[in-house]
Amino acid sequence: MKRTKNLLMLMALVLSIGLISCDEQKLNEEVTPQELNSQRSRLANANTRAFDASKIDDWQGVDKADLPPTIQDYLDENYSGVGIYELWLTDTGEYILLLENDMVLIFNGGGEFILAFDLADILGDEDFEGEEWEDWDEVNPADLPQSIRDYLATNYPDATIEEAYVDPETGEYIVILDTGICVIFDKDGNFLEEIDEDEFGEEWDEVDPADLPQAIKDYVTSNYANETIEEAGVDAETGDFIVVLESGIILVFDADSNFIEAYDDEEYGDEDWDEVDITTLPQIILDYIATNYTDASIEEAAVNTETGDYVVFLNDGTVVEFDKDGQFVEAYDEEDEYGDCTEVEVTDLPEAILTYISSNYADRTIDEAYFNEDEQIYYVILDNDTVVVFDKDGNFLEEETDG
Repeated sequence: MKRTKNLLMLMALVLSIGLISCDEQKLNEEVTPQELNSQRSRLANANTRAFDASKIDDWQGVDKADLPPTIQDYLDENYSGVGIYELWLTDTGEYILLLENDMVLIFNGGGEFILAFDLADILGDEDFEGEEWEDWDEVNPADLPQSIRDYLATNYPDATIEEAYVDPETGEYIVILDTGICVIFDKDGNFLEEIDEDEFGEEWDEVDPADLPQAIKDYVTSNYANETIEEAGVDAETGDFIVVLESGIILVFDADSNFIEAYDDEEYGDEDWDEVDITTLPQIILDYIATNYTDASIEEAAVNTETGDYVVFLNDGTVVEFDKDGQFVEAYDEEDEYGDCTEVEVTDLPEAILTYISSNYADRTIDEAYFNEDEQIYYVILDNDTVVVFDKDGNFLEEETDG
């Protein structure tokens, strides 16, 4: 839980590569809300005379196994080998299928084919996460509707508008702030969604594990001998690599194949945290923070989509947790990772940990070590303040910088 903030960033990073499938049934585990919202925004903009996606937020996700047999047969006959990116059932009973090749198929409630069109033909290749807005008309920020300017002034008081555009077809507005955040509004100036370009705009290309640099393959072989690489990607901009192992461990390497860090995706179970607009936090939480942390301000917040619990990050490093009703649960210092841990003698550490440290940190010595009973995790602190994290069996999880 104490690394929830890191998890939010990690999940956005890994899943934006598009390495993992996107069944609605597994949405909580496999798709970032920003990624899904971006697809929904693109689809909502694709209205034709025979297709209305303006109520897409009211559509229900459908598992492929629950599709009528006639739809399954149609896909096998006409789109064999093309995966389904997303499935919906509209509030009027139609099935909407977004395929991985950007084709949109529409069927009635009985599974009869109605309409098909290519989303890319209508919208072009650029997504809302892109930087080019060729099909949009630029708008002088001063000419934006007053409701948009008021919303931005209230919710982004420290940001300024860099650019603004309007879709000539739908009338939707997109406003790009100097913080890298893109804010989207409908034609009447009502807020639709927010996309953080810095966090979700990276372009990652899938890489065949066999084509990874030898240094990366050697590292995986040496440190994860019993693992196999499930998927891998490379950042087209920075050249950094990300490697997903079959156990759920995620490894990150720089462009020169030097190891950077590792995360254990399974460490967080099935929990899925969504970032929350600070202004939409329950009033009871805002009141608690205002009363008990008068000298601090909220930097960011998240809600657990399964339990409804909240976590709030303050600018002084304090992390405050609340239940789904906004009742205070606990607070701790984000930098104090070891307050709830039991100190462990170095000689009592699992042999696997001692071997890993001697192999990978030959010039370093262990200053201290801790074990978190709740998380079943070891924290090993080296003499250069590097923190190496292992699971209860001594398997390496990640490397952190202390304090």
